[in-house]
Amino acid sequence: MTTYRISDPLPPPAIILNRRFLLALLVFTLALAAGASWAGYTLAVAKIEAETPASAELVVRWQARLQEQKAELAQIETDVQHQVDAITLRLGAMQGRLLRLDALGQRFVESGLVNNEEFDFSAPAPVGGPGRSLRKPVTQM
Repeated sequence: MTTYRISDPLPPPAIILNRRFLLALLVFTLALAAGASWAGYTLAVAKIEAETPASAELVVRWQARLQEQKAELAQIETDVQHQVDAITLRLGAMQGRLLRLDALGQRFVESGLVNNEEFDFSAPAPVGGPGRSLRKPVTQM
């Protein structure tokens, strides 16, 4: 028999794991995991069902949103029409001024104050730059 002294450290406790104990521990762990998974699934399904509106309620929401969008579209169309009308008025005013300037230029040409070769009011106004390019051609290096 082994004798221990009071000053000797205690021997480590022995844990004996037999197959029955390990199997019971495994079954308990699996049952706990399955129970937690089932509870989480049921809570998630209940939450989704609570947040999902009934089809009639959903149709009412969509119809209300559609009416809001139709009202917004009508307001935008009205605003655009007002802007087009304003631009049309400004364009008409600019065309009127341009006609008056053309008439004034024609009078200057007829009075002899301006050279008639310089301004020809019978032809449309030229668009673009000079007839020949002012730039030098790029040479290949």
